[in-house]
Amino acid sequence: MGSREDEFRRSLDQLSRSMGYGTYKGQAYDMFRGYNFRTNGQATPANTDQVGYTFITRPELNLTDKNLSQDRSLSPLLTGNQYTIQRAIRALLDPHCVANGYGTPLINNNHAFLTILTNTISDVSGWPDNTMADFVEPEGIMGEAFAMADGYYRVRGAFDLTCSFVNTEGAPVLKILDTMLLYMENVLGIKMVPYAENNIENRMDYTMRMYRLIMDPSRRFVQHIMSNGYMYPKTNPWGAIANFSSSENFDKSNDKVNVQFRAVGAEYNDPILPWEFNRTVGMFNDDLKVIDNTSAGIAALMEGKLLLNRGSRYIQIPNEYLDYYNYECYPLIHPVTWELMWFLESERYNEIAQQLQESINISPEKLNDNSDGSPMANPTYGYKSGALDNEVERNG
Repeated sequence: MGSREDEFRRSLDQLSRSMGYGTYKGQAYDMFRGYNFRTNGQATPANTDQVGYTFITRPELNLTDKNLSQDRSLSPLLTGNQYTIQRAIRALLDPHCVANGYGTPLINNNHAFLTILTNTISDVSGWPDNTMADFVEPEGIMGEAFAMADGYYRVRGAFDLTCSFVNTEGAPVLKILDTMLLYMENVLGIKMVPYAENNIENRMDYTMRMYRLIMDPSRRFVQHIMSNGYMYPKTNPWGAIANFSSSENFDKSNDKVNVQFRAVGAEYNDPILPWEFNRTVGMFNDDLKVIDNTSAGIAALMEGKLLLNRGSRYIQIPNEYLDYYNYECYPLIHPVTWELMWFLESERYNEIAQQLQESINISPEKLNDNSDGSPMANPTYGYKSGALDNEVERNG
């Protein structure tokens, strides 16, 4: 004899079926299995995907003192004050800033993406649809025609992306774009030179790449991932900034700025994109390189984990505590489950956790020693996907 819960589920199924909606527990299955010939609408919930995240990779501009001194417009970046927008911009656009002596505490040089652009971007438009080219022969004398697929489906050409950014105090986004565009002009005009390796390899060191992640309602799992091949900025709206109207004391027309990027190629939901995303993160932070070419690494992936290069130094933040560690973490995408995982150095994790002890029982030691029998024990592998929702205890 079944439990009361089983009886309740059977009753729900019978009620749903009597109303022409099929079985209650098989709504998604029924859409594939048969026809809704009663046209009662779909009981399956509508799509509720979140707009997600936009990550733009950092370029590799050569912003050494000698290079910057070739253009007076870039001379503000030579400031010795570490706590200025100019110094932060210089460090963001030149990943060699720490080695070259112009790093800043304002920038975490281990981040692979332009954090200020991720945090301020509000709109993106211009992504091209995949379109199959075809051939249609001229009509015959009776108007008959013949058509067939005759082209390529994937997007390999160039297109323009229009991005809107929130214009925050000090206009850092505009100054980043200004620096990039001036550098591009100077490199083309041979006033400035790229780093030697990029020069020898004939690389365009000013190119970037945009990753678009569409998330599920919990913002935990990636539903769709898109990326262009590469892109670079084309416009910087200083003209729009210069315009004004005397009818307003405060110029609200510049709350947002629109920027055009020229992009080449587009990939949508290609299974290789999570791997490329993770590889980009690992290029800037060697500790977070995902080990996926060993038996141990592959086994970890199959268990919903990630084997990291120096994973023992990092903690994956439990989902219910992500708010407390905002602005602190590094993203990685699980290539199998497509879970977006956020990692933080253990030392910094413990420091913040200590500050939360009065209201939250979030002992890092308990999370990592497996003493409670939970499956999220080994920080070398990260935490098991799906095991975090109810494992961390709250006081009270």
